[in-house]
Amino acid sequence: MTTINLLGNAADFEGFLLKQLNQPHIYLVLDGKRRHVPNPDTLQSLFGGSGAEDVLDIDSIPEGDALTPGAVLARADNAPPLYLVSNGMKRHITSPGAVNKYHFHGNTIVLPLAVVDSIPTGDPINA
Repeated sequence: MTTINLLGNAADFEGFLLKQLNQPHIYLVLDGKRRHVPNPDTLQSLFGGSGAEDVLDIDSIPEGDALTPGAVLARADNAPPLYLVSNGMKRHITSPGAVNKYHFHGNTIVLPLAVVDSIPTGDPINA
């Protein structure tokens, strides 16, 4: 795997899974901010087997709120929208392109529609 030098705009790395070279912490770049993936179970749940790119200068991307431990991909039964559920809200992942861009290849849990509807809605995640 090649080590990346993060020169330029954080938006250029939107959707990337990154980690500082020789450090264990993994981040998802979402909304132009690096968001810590808090543990291996959450990493597996959201991203399946996706690995992180090593970078030299992770601090060049502003830090945002970490993902919630136990964050999941979810959808309602009999309903196609897929959501990232983290930080007390659901965020619609709007297309297969967005799924691929953000490496959301983990397991999807299916919840009753009433449960999904009861979760506050955040900004959508677009490709």
